[in-house]
Amino acid sequence: MAMALMLQSLDADTLQQTFTTWILEHIGSTPSSAKRELVEQIKHYIDIRFNQSLTLEEIAERVFLHSSYASTLFKEKTGITFQDYLKKVRLDHAKRLLENTTYRIERIASMTGYDNVKYFYRLFKNETGETPSAYRDSCRGVRKGVIGKV
Repeated sequence: MAMALMLQSLDADTLQQTFTTWILEHIGSTPSSAKRELVEQIKHYIDIRFNQSLTLEEIAERVFLHSSYASTLFKEKTGITFQDYLKKVRLDHAKRLLENTTYRIERIASMTGYDNVKYFYRLFKNETGETPSAYRDSCRGVRKGVIGKV
């Protein structure tokens, strides 16, 4: 009753400011283990859906967070950004596919969430120092000028 009377006497701006302050205080007091669990949920979602088109906004919505808070929390707990983590997961899978299959590079790009093959090539080379084809060859022991020689 007293709270209801107090809320009635506040104007809309004061009420909004009071509510916002209360929310920020309680978000800030979320236990570290709960924050870690949220980040683990985000990582798990990425790990199983890396081959799909993913956005931070979509994933944040799934764990009931605002995207900017999810981004800050993810970076705080992992030391890397959401985009860097997604790129790492995708490229790690691409490397495994290059090492263990004979799939065409275009198919591997698609299987790891990259619709643009040129972008995949450029990103792969920037991250590994080798093109996907050269990476595959080096994993199989084939070096330039050594093919067919023992």
